[in-house]
Amino acid sequence: MAALLLMAGIAFGQVVNSLPSSFGGDWDGTYPSGWSQFGVVSQTANPDGIGVNCAALNATGEYIAIDFSCNIVTSVSFYGLKTNTFAGSIEIQTSSNNTNWTTVQVLSLTTTATLYTQAISGGSRYIRFYMTSRTNGRVELDGITFTGTSCSSAPTNDLCSGATNLPCGTTNLAGTTVNSVSETPPASASTSNYGVWYSFVGDGQSTTISSTSTSAFDHEMVVLTGSACGSYSILSSQDGPSDYGTETYTFTTVNSQQYYVWIAYFTTGSTTGTFTISRSCVAAPTPPANDHCSNATNLPCGTTNLAGTTANSASETPPASASTSNYGVWYSFIGDGQSTTISSTSTSAFDHEMVILTGSACGSYSILSSQDGPSDYGTETYTFITVVGQQYYVWIAYYTTGSTTGTFTISRSCVAAPTPPANDLCSNASNLPCGTTNLAGTTSNSASETPPASASTSNYGVWYSFVGDGQITTISSTSTSAFDHEMVILTGTSCASYAIVTSQDDPSDYGTETYTFTTVVGQQYYVWIAYFTTGSTTGTFTISRSCTLAPTPPANDQCSNATPLPCGTYNLAGTTVGAAFESVSGCSNVNNYGVWYMFSGSGAPTTLSILGNSFDVGFRLYSGTCSSLSSMVCIDDYGSSGTESYSFNAASGQTYFLYVSHYDNTASTTGTFVVSRTCQPSCSTNDPAGNTCALAEPICDLNGYCGNTSSSYTVNTWTELSDQFYLNGNGASIENNSFLSFVAGASTVTLEVYVSNCYWGDGIQMMIFGAATCGSGPVTTYAVWNPEIETDGIITATGLTPGNIYYLMIDGYSGDDCDYVIGATALSGVNIPVTASSDVSICAGASTTLTVSGGNGNYNWSPSSTLNSSSGSSVVATPTQTTTYTITSTTGNPLCPQTTENQVTVTVSNPSAVISSFNPLCENSTTILTTNPAGQSYLWSPGGQNTQSISVNSAGTYSVTVTDSNNCSAQSNAVNVSVVTNPSVIFLSPP
Repeated sequence: MAALLLMAGIAFGQVVNSLPSSFGGDWDGTYPSGWSQFGVVSQTANPDGIGVNCAALNATGEYIAIDFSCNIVTSVSFYGLKTNTFAGSIEIQTSSNNTNWTTVQVLSLTTTATLYTQAISGGSRYIRFYMTSRTNGRVELDGITFTGTSCSSAPTNDLCSGATNLPCGTTNLAGTTVNSVSETPPASASTSNYGVWYSFVGDGQSTTISSTSTSAFDHEMVVLTGSACGSYSILSSQDGPSDYGTETYTFTTVNSQQYYVWIAYFTTGSTTGTFTISRSCVAAPTPPANDHCSNATNLPCGTTNLAGTTANSASETPPASASTSNYGVWYSFIGDGQSTTISSTSTSAFDHEMVILTGSACGSYSILSSQDGPSDYGTETYTFITVVGQQYYVWIAYYTTGSTTGTFTISRSCVAAPTPPANDLCSNASNLPCGTTNLAGTTSNSASETPPASASTSNYGVWYSFVGDGQITTISSTSTSAFDHEMVILTGTSCASYAIVTSQDDPSDYGTETYTFTTVVGQQYYVWIAYFTTGSTTGTFTISRSCTLAPTPPANDQCSNATPLPCGTYNLAGTTVGAAFESVSGCSNVNNYGVWYMFSGSGAPTTLSILGNSFDVGFRLYSGTCSSLSSMVCIDDYGSSGTESYSFNAASGQTYFLYVSHYDNTASTTGTFVVSRTCQPSCSTNDPAGNTCALAEPICDLNGYCGNTSSSYTVNTWTELSDQFYLNGNGASIENNSFLSFVAGASTVTLEVYVSNCYWGDGIQMMIFGAATCGSGPVTTYAVWNPEIETDGIITATGLTPGNIYYLMIDGYSGDDCDYVIGATALSGVNIPVTASSDVSICAGASTTLTVSGGNGNYNWSPSSTLNSSSGSSVVATPTQTTTYTITSTTGNPLCPQTTENQVTVTVSNPSAVISSFNPLCENSTTILTTNPAGQSYLWSPGGQNTQSISVNSAGTYSVTVTDSNNCSAQSNAVNVSVVTNPSVIFLSPP
């Protein structure tokens, strides 16, 4: 390579596009030959007195850039000078590609012209002087000299657009990548950026391309195909394991297809070198006749060791995403309903895979089986029952990706298909009556079908069916370990329209699956038996069904027969045993076998409590009506030994429904329980409790009695009382007690206690006792309630004598100061005043039921003329006009007034409707019809108008229905509107 020396005086912003042949002396404002201007040239007088100014950089970002094409610069020298005011920096930068720049020197100029010399690293083809920063002044460069070497031109096939033609018969054509220009390797090939190109057009022949180099240039040969430069994909990338030698690739070209060959160093870097390239061509071998699905070879029954090969097959995408080689062949046949066995055999040199498919046409199929045994060679086989008229295909190819091909033989044998079970289809389900015992069954030879209702079993199963008779039925199926089956019970209107009742699959690999439930009379049931998971496994089993009479359902089994649950219901016994199945979806903690309760809210807080007897209950609360229930809450907080409870403010007049069942919505478990409902009454105005037992306050109505355990109460006790309280109250002591007295109305008295505002949070304690002398002597304890924490609760005393006086002691635990309210309903066992049902409005001629509670349970009603009875807690009233009824009873409490009474008013609504008089209706005019009274709602007939008055312009019979605020209605008299014909006027001529 020849050395070169260049002296240059260059203006800033100027670029050398090619190296001038010669240049010397100072720049005189004329660009040398081969140089072009970049930016704006500024020429001034030389401030250093040396000569003409070659270049001046005045601002940050200005630069002098020189392009040496393929020439290599090794050093640069120049005179540099800065003005006295200059402050900033200037750098010499180099680049091999005019994009990525490297700083090789930061200039420290002086105010005296100084000669700077800088060596440049190899490969630098671009030089620039770059002002990186500046605050004032400028710098000047003069006498710039470059030293370097010149280089040869790039190869003619350096770019794809100049690719060398590579015809058939090319032999050892010399090639080089030396002096090639850097470019991105094609189609993400992992070679060096410095390579060269060859190209040719396919002619359908088998072609071999080979390239050879020495160890100094370990090259890679990439063969590509595409429509144009830049639009291609790699066909093959050849890079043998040796560091040198020959890369070769043989393939069959496609007529008129464009091909490219890229030769470059085998990995990244700038290494280049020389090589030779050759291309030979021979006629392509004939592909197998069944190379494509459309030419699939017929494979009839009785085919034995038919020779086959995938050699010379064309590349195609394996069918239905089979994971084989792209080079395979095809066979096909039509199903005839027989059992067929297909087998293919090859040697170890060709480890093949046999894929059997079914579909309507080539390209529209799915895999039935893909056979690839674990051995590297041998026979692949598959047996199945064909479907009459169904199209089948067989694809043979190397077992994995790649171009490996080979030979094989293929056979197909057929035998009559075994008879399927009689109950193979749902439509032929075997009857399964009550009393069926160990009926033999099998899924062997069953046809494939989709498991019912998305059951996760095998596709090969059998069917049984029966109609529900309302009895409890148990279905069980038993198999051996060879057949781990699943038993699915379904219900529906017909085959294909059913839902799963249960799916039984015991975790063991064998044994008995069983399920017990109460059938619904007239309901259709199905049983599906199949292997427990996907696959074609079949086997034998026995199936049994036993039946017993279902227990009588509870009276409150349906919402329409819900049991009333009034306030003060305590431990009411309940059961779900015998409950019929009903759907209560949407609540995961109740099952479908439950019972119903209902109550009306009073606007006060209420608490529902349910305890199962070794029966883990859950419940759901609704509002609304049985035909339109609105779910409020689902409760299941405790196990079988805990009480489920829920408290809320029950809206006045709102009807609520309570559904109680076992907590698991997937089970049919039933059992017994007790249910309670308490309602916190409003605090009534009452006298305070007595500070001593002798001054115990007699209470006629404990319901709503309220008080507190303030420190104003002092300890009042005697030995027998303290001992009894300590003994029955878990060591409790008396601190600030007070006393009430009441008369028992029953042998059991239950009081609700609502506690709040405790100063210490310790709560209160209570005791119900009897004493001949209240203040001294013996004490009989009937109940002690001592929770030792601020909480609500219930105190229940048993063994009382109705009509006797008893005492209630209230004490703050550890002297705590708390407020309390006592609830004592008609069910509490305490005599209370009479409480009548709310006032009611009815329409004339209608009846209503009136109820009463409290007193001693005996009631007198007055007036009785419009009642069905003058006594009892419930009567039917049919008054003809608004009537107030009075109910009287006795309290039975000698400490209180003996007679108690209450009243209830029944308002009778009897609307009337009268159409007032109206003017005659003349032709082509209107008249007004009006009804009385005003302030009601109206419906006229005909016409349907809903105003008090209407305008009529045609003849007819009219009436109106009037409805008052109590929704009572009356229909008016009918009036007939006729049209009066207008008189005619006749003009007579004079005589």
